[in-house]
Amino acid sequence: MLNKKYIKNTMKKITTLIKLTTICIVLLQATFANAQWQKINGIDDGVNCLTTDGSNIFAGSNNKGMFLSTNSGSSWVAVNTGLPANTSIKTIAIIGSNIFAGTNGKGLFLSSNNGSSWSEANTGLSNSGKYVNALANSGSNIFMGTEADGTGGVYLSANNGSTWTSMGVGLPTNQGVNALTISGSNIFAATGTGVYVSTNNGSLWSKNNSLPYIQNFAVSGSNIFAGTLGSGIYLSTNNGSSWATVNTGLTNSYIESLAISGSNILAGTRDGVFLSTNNGSLWTALSAGLPTKTTIKSILINSSTIFIGTSTNGIWKQPLLSLGVIKEGREKGAISIYPNPATTELTITSITPIERAEVYSLTGMLQSTNLNGSNINISSLEAGIYFVKVYSENGVVTQKFVKQ
Repeated sequence: MLNKKYIKNTMKKITTLIKLTTICIVLLQATFANAQWQKINGIDDGVNCLTTDGSNIFAGSNNKGMFLSTNSGSSWVAVNTGLPANTSIKTIAIIGSNIFAGTNGKGLFLSSNNGSSWSEANTGLSNSGKYVNALANSGSNIFMGTEADGTGGVYLSANNGSTWTSMGVGLPTNQGVNALTISGSNIFAATGTGVYVSTNNGSLWSKNNSLPYIQNFAVSGSNIFAGTLGSGIYLSTNNGSSWATVNTGLTNSYIESLAISGSNILAGTRDGVFLSTNNGSLWTALSAGLPTKTTIKSILINSSTIFIGTSTNGIWKQPLLSLGVIKEGREKGAISIYPNPATTELTITSITPIERAEVYSLTGMLQSTNLNGSNINISSLEAGIYFVKVYSENGVVTQKFVKQ
């Protein structure tokens, strides 16, 4: 039979743990609520588009051409050799070892040396077709969405951009194509009067719906999000067969950009950034630190950082973890991390070999990678709340823990 002293001590420990857990939750909520965007120096212009290739990030500006960061956004240099002066970059696509830059009125440019030099890739484009709004690729085929040119605003290249063929049959001839996305065997094109779809590699298009003016797409599995200019966000959960608005929590209905990372969806509006973690059912503003009424033209999630390009005020960033955005592993239970709270080390167990483990502070700063077998030493860390990020064949798991 358990004695009263043992029961009393056990209850005391449980009460202490509950209090500690409650304090941790409050601290986490406060940290996430107060997370702030930080301005990155180096681009004194609006940034229309962002894309990444490892630690390299390309930023297409509104009037000053292309910029490149080779150190995950810490510094930027202009890479405009071969581009016309004062070029406005509307869209960027990295396909294999080639980087394509679509411009506003000067056509498409290609770099095969990481942006060191650019050359025209406009053979087959009309003058209107040189206003390039969107790029998407499916295998060896590259699709381009352009302004209206009397033939529907979509071009196809099957030879890596060397030549382009108009593929606008069925599309409205008086409207441009603002965005393109590919989901399975379907290609979706966004216009001012709705979504069009092609199921035969762009040879023929049919109207999918009459959604208001669509500016952008984002795809996650069979879910397709469409951002409009003036009517918020629409969602299709059946690969485009039907659509419904998902605007609860949005305070601005002009959606300039969308990005998806796992179960997290980010929307850039004309009044800052919004986050949804439940497939668009509810949106929360994430604009702390930004000037009021900032228009977010582009969003990029790169490793542990979120970058946003604004219409007039360059690039801003925020650590992914500081927003409470956590990537989950592909299999629940595939990785476990204990004890929690911990004092000197964490033990990591995995059903597949662990590639590496990283410990981050609440602000997203890397604290340690000191992994020894299945243990990671945390004895040098100050008491507080941290994240451990574990990489294995089962994906990436991030878990909060308390250092006592």
